[in-house]
Order: sequence, then structure tokens, then C-alpha cells
Amino acid sequence: MARLSKKTIFIFILLVVALYVVIEVVPSVTGALTGTETLEYGELKVSVPVNGWIVRDETVYKASGKRHRIRDLRRRESCHE
Repeated sequence: MARLSKKTIFIFILLVVALYVVIEVVPSVTGALTGTETLEYGELKVSVPVNGWIVRDETVYKASGKRHRIRDLRRRESCHE
């Protein structure tokens, strides 16, 4: 068996320490391993009353019983763009 040099052992220990830092220290500092909780079905106990507006941009199409009418309207709109 070949004898390991001091330099080889030092590099190995340095790599083990660096690997430990990457696996254990970095995620705990950055919060990557923060635990999560699973929600259960039920009522929401905390509520916050707020006022607000909902703004929507929609086009409403009324079908007259013909199956292909909406598809035809979409084709016409895409030609105008």
C-alpha cells in the first residue's frame, strides 16, 4: 500500500470540511431547510377585513347554439391582430 503524503491528507481534510460547510452550514444560514407545515381542511380562524377593487379585462361571447361560432370568432380576432 502506498504511503499517503501529508499534503494529500491535508487536501482530503480540507475537502471534507468544505463539503460539510456546503451541506450543513449554507442551507441553515440561507433558510433552505426551513420546515413546512401541512394544512388541514377546516375553517380559517384568522381573517383580515379589507376593501378593494377587482379589475378584469374580458370579452363575453354569447353562443347561439351553433358549436363552431366561438371558434370562428377567435379566428376572426386573430386575423385582426
